[in-house]
Amino acid sequence: MTKSAVAATFLLISAASGATATGITPPPPDRPTGRLVLGLHPPEQVLALDVANGHRVRRRLPGGTLCHGPLMVSGGRVLWTSPRGVLEARALDLRGPARRLGRAPMALAGGDDRLWLMRLRYRRGIRAVDVRVVTATGRLVMRSRHPAPPGFPSAATARSLVIERGGRTWQWQPGTGRVRRAPGAVLVASRGAHSAWCSHSCRRVSLTGPGGSVTSAAIPGETLASRGSISPDGRLLALPAYRGTMARERIALIDFATGAARLVPRATLSADGALDWASAGGWLYFAGPDRRLRAYHPADGRMLTLPGRMPAPVLELSAAR
Repeated sequence: MTKSAVAATFLLISAASGATATGITPPPPDRPTGRLVLGLHPPEQVLALDVANGHRVRRRLPGGTLCHGPLMVSGGRVLWTSPRGVLEARALDLRGPARRLGRAPMALAGGDDRLWLMRLRYRRGIRAVDVRVVTATGRLVMRSRHPAPPGFPSAATARSLVIERGGRTWQWQPGTGRVRRAPGAVLVASRGAHSAWCSHSCRRVSLTGPGGSVTSAAIPGETLASRGSISPDGRLLALPAYRGTMARERIALIDFATGAARLVPRATLSADGALDWASAGGWLYFAGPDRRLRAYHPADGRMLTLPGRMPAPVLELSAAR
């Protein structure tokens, strides 16, 4: 079967599933499934999409929400920080009232379904204070007993807060108070024991695996910082790559084991470089400049276009874990 026929079959299955009132026939196991959570603008809104049947739910967000912090998908919930500094959570279907998890002027996703919450103190420089790690339900996992080092908290892994100070980047472990130099200037992506780092120019990435193993890889072009995604099995890093113009971004895939890099054929990203891996099945989701969503399967090269067009440009894209 040709690739166009595969795509057409996928669209027919999705349309038929969406039209069924009494139930949804599950797609074949080699089709992408699950939910995507999208941040759209203008106007600011969050959209939840069921990939299998194309069903979507939208909800408006207060102005400034997407600028205040990223949408986070964790523990079967969608979370965001309101412009007033309150962390809110909703079910993935976006129905029902939001659950307030408390004041958190700054929130960062740290992987392993954990969220880092903190306030910033600006007295004699920037410093994170009242640092807590919670689950998507608000359960407290850890509260730091050690003061954070001075600097701006820019990102987080499952176990460390990434802090920038004086042109250098540090990793701070609140449980022990340990501070050490980060493998790079910017955290591009993190998942479990895997992380990817790059310099400010971001022409190369340092890939850190289990046990502290490090592999260096050249990017086919340049990339945007903090926009990558690591596959669930820890094998591949996907990140935007462009040459000369950000209007036609490509997708680079980098092998964690070898550092080998290649571009995804016929894949063009939106200017914001929104992409993420599915939690299972080996599919990579991404948003194109035409407001269409696509799924790519590196194992066999399949590229599918998901039904429908997004009602606004896609700023963020996360696959539900």
